[in-house]
Amino acid sequence: MKQTLNTLSYWVKSNWQFTLICCLGVVIYLLISISKHLHFNSTGFDLVIFDQAVRHYSDFMAPASSFRGFENLLGDHFHPILILLAPLYWLFDTPISLLVAQAFLVISAGLPIYLYSKNKLGTVSALWLIIAFIFNAALLRAIYFDFHEIAFAIPLIAWAIYLIERKSWIWFYIVIGLLLLVKEDMSILVTFFGLYLLLMRQYKQGIIVLVLGLAWFFLATKLFIPYFAGGNGVFNYWTYDQLGPDLPSSLIAILKNPLFAFSLLFLPIVKLLTLAKTFGVFLGLPLLSPLLLLAAPLVLERFLSSNENYWQFHFHYGATLTPILVMAVADSLHRLSKLKLFKKINMPLVSKLASSTVAIIAVVLFAVSPMNFIFIPSNYSLSAHTQSGYEILGTLPEDASICTTNHIAPHLGKHDLTLIGFDSSIPDWKCAYILISNELDQSTALDGAIMNARDNGYRVLTSTNGWVIYKK
Repeated sequence: MKQTLNTLSYWVKSNWQFTLICCLGVVIYLLISISKHLHFNSTGFDLVIFDQAVRHYSDFMAPASSFRGFENLLGDHFHPILILLAPLYWLFDTPISLLVAQAFLVISAGLPIYLYSKNKLGTVSALWLIIAFIFNAALLRAIYFDFHEIAFAIPLIAWAIYLIERKSWIWFYIVIGLLLLVKEDMSILVTFFGLYLLLMRQYKQGIIVLVLGLAWFFLATKLFIPYFAGGNGVFNYWTYDQLGPDLPSSLIAILKNPLFAFSLLFLPIVKLLTLAKTFGVFLGLPLLSPLLLLAAPLVLERFLSSNENYWQFHFHYGATLTPILVMAVADSLHRLSKLKLFKKINMPLVSKLASSTVAIIAVVLFAVSPMNFIFIPSNYSLSAHTQSGYEILGTLPEDASICTTNHIAPHLGKHDLTLIGFDSSIPDWKCAYILISNELDQSTALDGAIMNARDNGYRVLTSTNGWVIYKK
């Protein structure tokens, strides 16, 4: 044990620049996510959903979410890996635990990325690429958009690529097994890991992983999710009806009409813009690496879908691409250095210039992004409205059922929650209390819901500095 600690200490000291950059990254991620949450800017979709699920795991119960309307959230998406976060709630019973875990999970991907890039390009270029990874706009969007289970996928993807490079197959299969537990759609990425291995002439491993990925997709979507959904539950996240009602029929449709499927990748124009932002920040270098094959399922999943949210650059949908693209940059520059055409060029210098340019682009985009609020002094103090919010939250009984809005809900995950004001739907008003704020989530839908609540016997119990509690 002592020898292991000494070895670890020596490695950290020998790679102190890498350690320092990662520590800075963790601090920035925590400042973004925690301060956003403390100012009531985090959202029920999706922070409170995961908060309630992991909270139930910590109590050795099924991962229910009253906010999402599931007695077992595994009947919505299959992400059993979340159970690993349950011990955090034994120590700190707050959704901030998830935000902290996410920051460390994402940053941990830096280690395999650094080791891979250092082997390909040397220390200096590898350090620049770590900066490019940490400040990547798509990755930061995931940090900004509260918490999602894909925080586990980001380091696992990076480790899988690195372990293929090292041919460490036992560890590789462990990582792949964990990746399958992140979410059902990761099985398609695992399938493409199989194709990548075949491309790399690792035929045995490729066939095994290919079959494993396909088999897991059908098990997760046809067996596990319907089972946990109960009754006649089904997998409800198939959004590719323009191609077919399921995966096999969609693959057949693509083969029959590849031009139509190809057009779906670029139209409407917002898809093209998102692709440009995703690959442009890396100067297009990932296009020169066979690792690009691993990006394919993540791109196809987003742009072949009819869900318009997937097409946007914001939210968290591009985060899992980031480790692949950063490592593809390292691989591309390494491959270019081996070409006869570039023998007379100082490729180590070119690699340093390219990697530093990618890093500078990432940092500049971060500086002008919505995340720059962490540099504003007022971010580190609470307004009178926010302070009143915390005071009024403390007056609600812990076992009470509460109807509330999207930005207040993340602070009430312990309660039986019902969302109001998000759309025009009206709940059945079984809540003991209604909590709203005049500064958060205001909409005609919320106004209509409150009018309906008054008609159903709810009256103002407390009104403080824009916060209102109604009780029947």
